[in-house]
Amino acid sequence: MYTELLDIDNVEEYASVLDPEEAENIGRKYYRGLIAADEESGETCGAAVFELKNQDDMSKETESRLSFFWARSIDAGNCVFQRYDAIISDAKAGRTFLEISAESSEDTQSFYAEQGFSAREAESRDLVIRVQDLAALDIVKKKTKLPDHLMALGMLVQRAFRRGIMDCVFHTGRELLSDITELPAEWYEPEVSCCVRTDDRINGFLLVHKTAGGRLRIELITAYGPGSKKDLYYMIAYSARQALMLYPPETEIILPRRDSHATDLIRYFFPHHRGRDVLFCERTEGQK
Repeated sequence: MYTELLDIDNVEEYASVLDPEEAENIGRKYYRGLIAADEESGETCGAAVFELKNQDDMSKETESRLSFFWARSIDAGNCVFQRYDAIISDAKAGRTFLEISAESSEDTQSFYAEQGFSAREAESRDLVIRVQDLAALDIVKKKTKLPDHLMALGMLVQRAFRRGIMDCVFHTGRELLSDITELPAEWYEPEVSCCVRTDDRINGFLLVHKTAGGRLRIELITAYGPGSKKDLYYMIAYSARQALMLYPPETEIILPRRDSHATDLIRYFFPHHRGRDVLFCERTEGQK
C-alpha cells in the first residue's frame, strides 16, 4: 500500500470515498487529507481528513481534529494512521481528538484503542437541527422588528467584509474557525448571513455556509460593543426568517459548540434539543 496527500488538484479523483462536506475543506489552510491505495490495482482503500488547530498561536498547543476516517481493512487503517502520525509529528501536534458514533462496533472501538485513543461517552460537539425547528423560536413567532443597522451579507462590499471580520476577531477573543480571516464572503450564503453596522463599522456577524452536502452550518455568530446582546438577537431573528423562506423545512442546520459562549447561546434558543450520542476519542501524541 502507498499513501498520497490530498489537495485541490486531486481531491475530485477520490470523491467516491470521501464525505463531500469533508472533501470541500481540502485546500483550506489548516486542513489536510490523505488516501491509502493498493500498489498493484491503485484502488483506494483508506482515507482521512483532519484539521490542525492553533498552528499559528504560540500560546496554545497545536491539536489535530480528525474529522473523517475510512478504511477498508485493518491493514489499510494502519497504513493511513502511519502517514497521519508522521504529518502531525512534523506539525508538533500534542493531541488528536475525534468523535465516533456511540453505536460503533466493538471492532471499530478496538481499532482506535490500538491506535492509542482513550474513549468516553459524550454528546456530539455539533448540534444538528432542521429549518422547520426555527419556526418555534419566539423571535420568529413574534415577528420582532429588525433595526436599520442590520443588513444582509450580500449588501456588503468585499473591503467592508474583510475589515469587519478582522475587527470582530480582534474584539471577540473567542474560539473561532482557524481560517476565519481568510475565507471569502462567497463562502457564505448571502441572503441568510447578515451583519450589524454601527458608526460605519461592522461590529457583528452571523455567517452561514451551505455545505457540499446541502446542510447549513453556522460558521460565525458574534457581536461586540454597546447593544451587542440585542444585535445577536436581531441577527438570529433575521437569519431564521430567511432560512424558513428559502430552504425546505427538512434542511439540516449544523450548530457548532466551539466554546462555552456558543454552547450557552444554543442552549438558550434550543433547550429541548440534544446532540447525538458519540464516543469522544482522544490521545496524547508521542505516547502511543
